[in-house]
Parts: sequence; structure tokens; C-alpha cells
Amino acid sequence: MTTAFETPAWLGPDADLACPTHSADVFEYDADDETVLLHRRTGESFRLNATAAVVWHRLAEPGTVGNVTAALTEAFDVDDDRARDDVLSLLSFWASHGLLADTPIDEPA
Repeated sequence: MTTAFETPAWLGPDADLACPTHSADVFEYDADDETVLLHRRTGESFRLNATAAVVWHRLAEPGTVGNVTAALTEAFDVDDDRARDDVLSLLSFWASHGLLADTPIDEPA
């Protein structure tokens, strides 16, 4: 069954909206300076760059888009607007691949 991706509320302009958390279907592997995600149901794997790894690890704790953006600006020399754009882009990508809790995925045929 295929489910259409709907834009979540946290992609809106309000930085105080709660961020999603990791999906239970995702296995995370950390080795050296690398984080790899494996979606157990689809078999897709994702290698995270340093920026994505900071965002992913921050999602393990309850927080808001603003909290995650702040974590990114603390970790890297990047302004708030750029960091927020990166956070929202990553969240949207991960949600569309079912890596976040309560986000539907397209089941393999």
C-alpha cells in the first residue's frame, strides 16, 4: 500500500513546534566519525554527513525546531537562517523516507 507524503506541521514557520523523533524502524550505527541509518522495512541505508549527524542525534531528545537549529549553530559556524533551512530540509527528507516517527513511507512493491 502506498501512502502519500503529507507536509508535517513542523515544516511551518513556527520554530517552537515540537520536532519528530526517530522511527522505531530505523537502526543507527555509529563508527568513528560516521553515522549510518538503515530502515529495517525498506532496506534503504543513509550515510550522514557531519551536519546531518548533529541534527539526527539531537532528535533523540525531545525538542523543537528552534532547539535543533541552535544545536547546529553551536556545532558549526553557520547563521540561524541557514541552520534552520538545513534542519527543515533534513527533516523533510527523512520524513519522506519514513525515518521519523509517525511519518508514512511508500511500501516496496
